[in-house]
Amino acid sequence: MTIGLGSIPQQDIFQRVMASKSEKVAVYSSLLGSFFY
Repeated sequence: MTIGLGSIPQQDIFQRVMASKSEKVAVYSSLLGSFFY
């Protein structure tokens, strides 16, 4: 997933997913974060 979204650092995605309250929030925050990179 990291390489597919433009080499986003793995730690950033891991922190977003682990800090999310639900699976839906984890998906949206990862996609939104990839947009800003």
